[in-house]
Amino acid sequence: MMLSISPTKKEAIHSIALHIVSLAKKNIAEKNAFTLVLSGGQTPEELYKLLAAPPFNEAVNWSKVFFFFGDERFVPPTDEESNYRMAAATLLTPLQIPPEQIFFIDTAVAINKAAELYQQKLKSFFGNSEMSFDLILLGLGENLHVASLFPHTAILHDTEPAVKAVKTDDKNAYRITMNAPLINKAKCIYFLVSGKNKASAIRQALKGPIDTDAFPVQLIKTPRVHWFIDKDAGTGL
Repeated sequence: MMLSISPTKKEAIHSIALHIVSLAKKNIAEKNAFTLVLSGGQTPEELYKLLAAPPFNEAVNWSKVFFFFGDERFVPPTDEESNYRMAAATLLTPLQIPPEQIFFIDTAVAINKAAELYQQKLKSFFGNSEMSFDLILLGLGENLHVASLFPHTAILHDTEPAVKAVKTDDKNAYRITMNAPLINKAKCIYFLVSGKNKASAIRQALKGPIDTDAFPVQLIKTPRVHWFIDKDAGTGL
């Protein structure tokens, strides 16, 4: 595990952007492709805008990057709550990424079918290879949820990599998410977290006693994790 603490949120976002570009260039040079799993939320939105602007938009051969989603709310792709809508507006459209490089979660079908189809889509992309992404971007909720892995939900006990439909306590909302075994197969995982309101969650995630039912982020325990946080989020460390 690596931890980078920047003085400000802006600097934390700039730091993770530099690492993403470096990792993308490395993978493209080595295997002519880079698989990137996007996350939702306000802080990633600022990151995506940065990546879509000079000099980052010219630093990567984006025609070799394939985009996926770690989770999605069960809403239409035009909905304000849609992770896809946000990523499309801030990153994918500005970079002119063609549809064949974007693997979004189809919410036009029943929710369990949406999860099943997305898992099939991932298996089809990787073929005979293991479903292991080059980089998964993640945030952290104040309740220590990650992707759509929420406290005290059945998906936290999964042992096999999968995409699942889940019901959350947030407005009785339904979501589709990668589970922890699938996330942990990633070659790299970058967390981006900012703000004093996340300081307690960061402290519990990194220093607190282990209770994966109460603190789902603790399920993400591959050593290939790099935390990018600002000073405010790190005040409890």
